[in-house]
Amino acid sequence: MEQELMDFDEWIKLPVNQTVEYYATFKDDGSLIGIYPSHAVFDNTNKIKIDEEIATAVSTGAENLFSYRVDLPTKKLVKLNKFSTHSLIKIDDILHRIIDKKWSNMQDPDITISHDTKNSTLIFSMSNKYSNNIIWDGATEMIFLVTDYNDPNVLLHMLSIRAGDITENTKLFTLDLPNRFSVYTRRIFDKYIFETI
Repeated sequence: MEQELMDFDEWIKLPVNQTVEYYATFKDDGSLIGIYPSHAVFDNTNKIKIDEEIATAVSTGAENLFSYRVDLPTKKLVKLNKFSTHSLIKIDDILHRIIDKKWSNMQDPDITISHDTKNSTLIFSMSNKYSNNIIWDGATEMIFLVTDYNDPNVLLHMLSIRAGDITENTKLFTLDLPNRFSVYTRRIFDKYIFETI
């Protein structure tokens, strides 16, 4: 009994294992509806191609679909950075004294406050790891309390800064400051540092 062989030209036309491309569908405001393989969104106009790693992370639950948004002008998928509303467990999270650089061996701080003694200014800056493809969503206000040295009860200045304002730039405040003072804040980021320049 002989086995019938398929014509080579017919065989070559058979579908081959193809890599699956993933697309995110989105609403008119840029919020995501879902993530699908390419064949499932063939006729959808509000879609963009995304990396397989993101699609896998969302489908396995490692990432949340609502953590992403489509930047409409550039048609790129960006990750949202929602300010963590983590539970305040320690008193240090509610009223965190920002440590002086000379007393710390902290590497790569999230927020740096520099005191320019010559010009009597405080300069606020954010680590550049937060500047790429992050949209600061919601209430991004950070309050910094400038107080007497080691005494949060004697308030000298209260400064309000939006996180998006110091993502790629610095924010300067010219203030009448004593020789020694402390800066307190509610801890939103993990690492804050104070330095005198």
